[in-house]
Amino acid sequence: MAQQEDQDGELEYHITFPSPYSSDLSHDAGVSGDLFGGEDAPRNEKVDEVDMELQQHLLKEPVVIVLGWSGCSDQQLARYSEMYDSKSCITIRYTASTDTILYHSSNLKPAATKLLELLIDLNLEGNPIFVHIFSKGGAYVYRYLTELVHCDKKYWHIKIMGTIFDSGPAKYRLLNEFKEAMSLAMNRMIITRIIIAIYCLMYFLGMVFVDSLRKTPLRQYDIHDAIKNDPSKAPQLYLYSNADDVTLASEVTEIVKYRKDNGRDVKSVCWDDSGHVQHFTVHRESYIKTCHDFLDMCIGRGWNEQA
Repeated sequence: MAQQEDQDGELEYHITFPSPYSSDLSHDAGVSGDLFGGEDAPRNEKVDEVDMELQQHLLKEPVVIVLGWSGCSDQQLARYSEMYDSKSCITIRYTASTDTILYHSSNLKPAATKLLELLIDLNLEGNPIFVHIFSKGGAYVYRYLTELVHCDKKYWHIKIMGTIFDSGPAKYRLLNEFKEAMSLAMNRMIITRIIIAIYCLMYFLGMVFVDSLRKTPLRQYDIHDAIKNDPSKAPQLYLYSNADDVTLASEVTEIVKYRKDNGRDVKSVCWDDSGHVQHFTVHRESYIKTCHDFLDMCIGRGWNEQA
């Protein structure tokens, strides 16, 4: 397993390549065996063409872009690279800074652009692309990823085959923003916690005052509506919990129902006891199996449809 980091200081990311002993995804890709045929089966030029293209495609490792939640470390995200290693996936891990996520989310479009440029530079844009998104921090970056691949001609050739949402996104509420900021402070020293708490309190009181002066609520952080109206037609998987006190289960259920009602392919798993971005820790086996099965379904469905 190899790792590499961007050295130009413009975008800090971590990339992990699958170990040579990872399982072969093509064995589980969900492609019908009839597509290949036996030795004595009559040959068909169209089937031969698809056969060759499919075999070449299955030799390309899936790429999973893992977008972290605000305040998470790469060590925490690396666990998900390990999860995908057994499926022979390349993973690219990126987490936007907490300050940008909480206060300047509109500045994340350049980061999304650089992630797409990274796929092109590494000649990975033709591989099956997936995005694994955590909380609102990851969702803010994904918002611009999906906007670029659907609206910018330069990136139309990049196809996202599936997206996974873990613990989000939540609706914009000042209380949610305060909870998220304070949850980050709990991992710091006591003096640092006090300073962060005072800063957050002053900031959010100021936000309440600004909101009270506006004719319409301040919605620049409302990622919930953006994901609900995501233009992507690729399958989506939502992983969430009734015990999450940052992202309410009802808020995720609202997205799932809305997209299903609009003909989108949406899967979901809702647990009862795992906290915010803690589903992997509490439900490790079922979490891994659910994500692996989702990848297999997306790859198999995508290529069976083309055949």
